[in-house]
Amino acid sequence: MNEPSIRVVVLDESATERTAIARALQRASYRVEQSSDPGEALSDIAREPPNVIVVSLPNRKGTDLLRLLRNADASGHAYVVAILDRTFSGRDLPGILADAQDFMHRPVDEDELLARVGAPGRLRRWLNGSGRSAPAETPKPAVASPSPITDLRRLRAWKNMGQLVVDDLAQVVGQNIQPMEGWPSAFGRGLRGATVGMSLPGESAELRIWIVADAVALRWLAGAVFADPETPEAKLQDALRELTNTAAGAVKRAALPDNVVFTTGIPVNATAVPARGEDTRCWVISPGSASEVSIALLAEVRARENVRLPVSDLREGMVLVHDLRNDAGALLAPAGTRLTTSSVERFAAALGPRFLVEVACAA
Repeated sequence: MNEPSIRVVVLDESATERTAIARALQRASYRVEQSSDPGEALSDIAREPPNVIVVSLPNRKGTDLLRLLRNADASGHAYVVAILDRTFSGRDLPGILADAQDFMHRPVDEDELLARVGAPGRLRRWLNGSGRSAPAETPKPAVASPSPITDLRRLRAWKNMGQLVVDDLAQVVGQNIQPMEGWPSAFGRGLRGATVGMSLPGESAELRIWIVADAVALRWLAGAVFADPETPEAKLQDALRELTNTAAGAVKRAALPDNVVFTTGIPVNATAVPARGEDTRCWVISPGSASEVSIALLAEVRARENVRLPVSDLREGMVLVHDLRNDAGALLAPAGTRLTTSSVERFAAALGPRFLVEVACAA
């Protein structure tokens, strides 16, 4: 059960959804306040910043509301969870994640809601090593120094990744698919892929995921996702990025029971894939209706190097090692945030191009 002192503000224009969210949180012992009026909510948040804000974004203009919420939260400590319609795509996420720490899609699943709202508490316990009633009741932290790569390989999310992501991927392609661990015997021509990084605040290792397909698999994907075998390559690349993002979301949820909270970046086109090794794994995913089609899911644990750079030298994909604050002490981004082009521009405007920031870069 959660401490009743944890205050959550739920901002949602839909009374039905707002009430359902509030009741689920109250059953979990959160102190909940509801609002359907952004102006009223902004005033309340400015007067008494909550611990968590759950905000519904009914359309893509919702990024403006997130920015207003973040500005109203003078303390900068509220953890914002955005609820998105399925119309939001990967291209919308940089703007959303610049002012929100997490997001979920409708329809709202109660278990997922509680997991996301409870993330700050789990992360705080993991970072501080406190909040455990007894060693026999709570498992040891799954990720700890001095061997972060080895410890990431112990996670259930790493060991069982193929089975963990298959249901989510099947929903995207609209067909039953089966994963089989092992590397493809061969890929044909026209190899395309997408990749996304998953990181932990303060750790010197990250998990990276790829979805890769050759020309045969891409044509099948065009028919399964777009119902058009002649779908342009740009749209197929979008589909690969969406599959990669979906796989990362499944892994992120699977890590929560181990008190591990990953932050994820935005999927990007992949120009290369990792070689076989003890820090890499691969699953071949084939739809039951087309056994000749093979889509590969690859995962790698890799080392990161922490460096201090001026804001002008920051690049997309780098990860903040520490909370980033302005001169007034307001939080611009928490530790573990993976940088995007838009967030780098925002930090440069707020801090100046010569301000030094400690970031982690993939080795």
